[in-house]
Amino acid sequence: MQPNTVAPEGESPADSLTNYLCGFAKIKLRHLSGEYRKKNMLRFKRALVGGQCSLLDLEHYITALIDMNTLNKGLEKSGINASTLLDAIDPPHLSLEDAVVLACLRGRDLLEAARRVLPPGRRWVVVKLYVDSMSSHASLSPSPNRYSEGLPVNLRTEIAESFSYVDGVSNVEIFGSLLRDFSGMESTFWRSRLPSDSDFQYVQRVARTPELRESFMALIPFPGLWSTFTFRKLEHVVSPRCDEVRRRHVPSLFIHYFDWNPAE
Repeated sequence: MQPNTVAPEGESPADSLTNYLCGFAKIKLRHLSGEYRKKNMLRFKRALVGGQCSLLDLEHYITALIDMNTLNKGLEKSGINASTLLDAIDPPHLSLEDAVVLACLRGRDLLEAARRVLPPGRRWVVVKLYVDSMSSHASLSPSPNRYSEGLPVNLRTEIAESFSYVDGVSNVEIFGSLLRDFSGMESTFWRSRLPSDSDFQYVQRVARTPELRESFMALIPFPGLWSTFTFRKLEHVVSPRCDEVRRRHVPSLFIHYFDWNPAE
């Protein structure tokens, strides 16, 4: 099997997630791993037990990496054709060798919740698979050098940080990630993470102003400061009358603003 080689219009194959997508498969929990956040995991556990979250919904699919050698062996062991992995609604079971463990990029909290909830007879989840490495099957690709390293780092980051209901990511986590990778602010991918165009513009102004960006980054590690944070509050920081005050006193202004406006 080889991944797609057709990129969306306007994107080169190397920049397209679609180009590295292998497909969808039902995979046993023991073949999946990834660090999880306990708070979110417990939230998903309650949702699964209460029937408020279905692991069969596209929205709740786990995303993981698989190298082509492992994938081809799995297809052979399962007795299925690669084309069957293109069925996102009812994907096939993919049997992997006992020692195989796939790294999950997205949905790790939900994965751990599933481990604690699913009954013995149903120890699998639906996984969206991307190419991890093409090195052992480089000849399958029309451009071997392009895929010799597998999924590029920027695309791995895009998957890992693609915030959704599944990940339960807060506005603060979105804001922090945007500041850490502020070069990505030009991308429509980043725009889709924020509630409105105005919110996006506020974050852009912070990210593109070194003094502001550094000040906010210094505050990110303190969760107590962010309990009432909304993107709209950034307007009061990026649009003051005095630029010098903004640059010199953003940390204290931001902290006090949160204290003064807890309900906004």
